[in-house]
Amino acid sequence: MVPRPPYKPLDCTSEEIRLLTFDSLQKVPTESDSASAVISLSLSHVALSAPSSPATLPPFQALSYVWGIPDPDKPLPTILLDGISMTVTPNLHSALCFLLSQQQQPEDNGFKTSFWIDALCINQADNDEKAFQVPLMSKIYTSAMRVFVWLGLLPRPGEGPHRDCGCTLKTVTWLGSMFRQQVKKKREGPLLSALKGLSEEDQRKKVAQGFVWTVLQFSITRDYGHENAKSGGFDFERIWQLFCERPYWRRLWIVQEVVLARKAVVACGSGEGVVVDWEDIRDALQLFEWIILYSNIDPKYRRLYELLGDIMPKVVHLEEATNAYRRNLRKGKDGMRLMEVLLFTDFADGEDKSIQATDPRDRIYGLLGLIRECDRKKIPVDYSDKTTVSTVLTHVALALIQEYGPDVLCYHRETARWAHEGLPSWVPDWTAPRSPTIGSVNLDGPGARFDFNATKGKHWPSNSTVKTAMIGESKLALFLPGAAMSTVARIGSEFTSVSGQEDYLLACRAWLEELLQLASESDEVARDNIWRVPMADFGLATRAELETPERYIHGFNVLLGRVAPPAEAQVSEETKRSWMLSESWNYRRTWKIYRRRAFVDASGRPGLAPRQTSPGDSIALFRGGQVPVMLRETKDGMHGYRVLGTCYVHALMDGEGTETQQWAGALSSSQKIMLV
Repeated sequence: MVPRPPYKPLDCTSEEIRLLTFDSLQKVPTESDSASAVISLSLSHVALSAPSSPATLPPFQALSYVWGIPDPDKPLPTILLDGISMTVTPNLHSALCFLLSQQQQPEDNGFKTSFWIDALCINQADNDEKAFQVPLMSKIYTSAMRVFVWLGLLPRPGEGPHRDCGCTLKTVTWLGSMFRQQVKKKREGPLLSALKGLSEEDQRKKVAQGFVWTVLQFSITRDYGHENAKSGGFDFERIWQLFCERPYWRRLWIVQEVVLARKAVVACGSGEGVVVDWEDIRDALQLFEWIILYSNIDPKYRRLYELLGDIMPKVVHLEEATNAYRRNLRKGKDGMRLMEVLLFTDFADGEDKSIQATDPRDRIYGLLGLIRECDRKKIPVDYSDKTTVSTVLTHVALALIQEYGPDVLCYHRETARWAHEGLPSWVPDWTAPRSPTIGSVNLDGPGARFDFNATKGKHWPSNSTVKTAMIGESKLALFLPGAAMSTVARIGSEFTSVSGQEDYLLACRAWLEELLQLASESDEVARDNIWRVPMADFGLATRAELETPERYIHGFNVLLGRVAPPAEAQVSEETKRSWMLSESWNYRRTWKIYRRRAFVDASGRPGLAPRQTSPGDSIALFRGGQVPVMLRETKDGMHGYRVLGTCYVHALMDGEGTETQQWAGALSSSQKIMLV
């Protein structure tokens, strides 16, 4: 998007922003005349707030879109901005063409306003201006009369009707609006006989179940429901493409843009295109959550279950973040907690699925508009070269540890930034792919029930002073009160197999048998509870003991061959495999063993640890922490430790370690462990 036109400076004191207006009497460019018909826009300055009087803003809309990656073999489209030629990405150009076309419609369609578009209204070449404008994003999107979400153009002829975004968008909208009318709205008039005597909540559940079954019966997937196409069925393969093939849903900035919107519409196509209400899409996402609860019951809906299982992680954070943000506002708060926002957007378990931003620092900066002012002040916005991604992540870690203490280490993950940028090992890299955590932070405050309780209710005092010190020229060390409780004696193999691989079940059995061998010298109680290790003693929502543990023990025994398949499952190797996968599903879906390894500590306690773990590594408890942490002492003579990650240790998760001499001595002497 260079070269840049000479922007006029903005007035910081009145929180000035720029708005765009389309110049009148211009032709909408098409592919055939894009060279002769160039979009022309003008910039104006308006103040979000004035020092002496309330600002009066003209009505404007804010654009939410993906910048997109240009084709290096094609020239970038050109526009005129205040009469000066500049290039823009193809996706932005298509959005501008759509908006211009809408403005030229004779009826009042809501598009005849000014617009705020980040790539054009912020001088992207001026880091100081970006640092001033980014913290204003919350005001910009809440001040906009509407947020316009641009998904992109419809496919060209010949690309296939299966990629018809417009038709699919209408289907999703219809599903959402019907779900709202049938299920979410309070029922009026005489009740159906099936609903009489039920509470209002049970009535809603009953109606929701009926609506879901109707949608299931008219659903279309690759494996089911092709006869529904003629009767206008719901093609979930296309719905999958809408959410999983469109890059918009993985863009980080859209989170605050959609959440902060007073009203939002979603569009795709050219000319009049398709424009739908965002609230209908939100309601459709709620419907999809209901469908997931039921679609796995009948095998013929398994493909639908898989499709929605792909869709929901990409979009559900928008629904959850919107609800959480509005809930905070109703309580009189000025935003969400930093940890809340990070967790809502920490849904990617692979590079290709991760939430994306052109500048990785925007993984944090792009969320600042949603968080409390007290958190926002702890993270200065600086786009200059002196502020690396690691610098930003360290600011975040310190802010989080100050509030939540050592449980922030639960979000530790492997990252190349350790070596390339010198990121301290105690700083979670929120730009890296996640993995299932062992432990979590307590967002519910004092009095909340802990999932684990390794330090027996020793709460971390909120907003505690965090002690740090520079070690050497550039290494920032963190000092936390705690004690090393044990060391690793023996380790097992790292588990790397994934479901779907031909040898997956063999790999599962081999890993479990190795675990049994590791724990062969452990006490009887540990051996009887060895099934807890792969799942770190945590089920789908809480501790395994509270979630019908018999089904987990059954899955453990199935995988080890201790339960024989019924006769009908022994017809072939394939039927036997299918039976084992099905019977062990409830157990395996809770596993946390991928890229982890089993171990036994010096006291014979079995556990689950990060894959980097080696014999001799230390298992530590930190005051206020729910779970143990695996550490490795540095070899520089500084007596510091690198964080390898949190771990599960049988008989050390519920306060057993606090009754030892090591723990008592550490507390009495205010001992601190140095993490580097």
